[in-house]
Amino acid sequence: NLIKDITRAGMFIGYESNSKIRGNRILNVGGTLDAAGIIAGGNSREGVQGYNNMRLEIDGNEISDIKSARMAHGIKVEQVQRTYQRPAGGLVYSPMMDEKMIVKNNVIWSLQAMSSGAHMAGIHLFSERNYSRPTFIEQFTTPQQIIYRMRGDLIANNTVYLTDDGGTYVNTGAIVGLGVQNAIGARILNNAVALKDQSISASSPIATAMFYQGE
Repeated sequence: NLIKDITRAGMFIGYESNSKIRGNRILNVGGTLDAAGIIAGGNSREGVQGYNNMRLEIDGNEISDIKSARMAHGIKVEQVQRTYQRPAGGLVYSPMMDEKMIVKNNVIWSLQAMSSGAHMAGIHLFSERNYSRPTFIEQFTTPQQIIYRMRGDLIANNTVYLTDDGGTYVNTGAIVGLGVQNAIGARILNNAVALKDQSISASSPIATAMFYQGE
């Protein structure tokens, strides 16, 4: 598929299992809040739990020209652990099995900040964050469900190239080439990540090719 000139996301996937998102060309996605080439899961809001997925394969997509004044992602995979009341008593949590998400063979380039404080991430695999925390760095590093860990994920053979935006803004937001948060046993193999932006402020909370928070 060729997907271009749209708002928020080229593709959104929620409550899917064993699905393959493969061979798409996604470009020119914009958003005043957040924008991404591919969004899998997440999307919680007040009073409404968000989405999760199982055993997705995001493979061989080319993503570029993602623009946002707040948060730009190439590929965003957010897992929300949902809670259900068991009729016999107690709670049931979902996902209950290994998620085994696969992100491979993708090419991501030209993420663009449309404000100095915009955040950018090429590939970001993470559990839902606690957005009630008072500062961005606390929100970024604090999971909504403290004990939940994603399991058995693979990120391999991807190319992420984050270039300079031409000096339009001195970036004070977080910039991450490849990020994984709150995972157990994730395999991150043979990825090529370059962070070439020359206009990153010293006040940026995170500016790194690779960010890993897990076990």
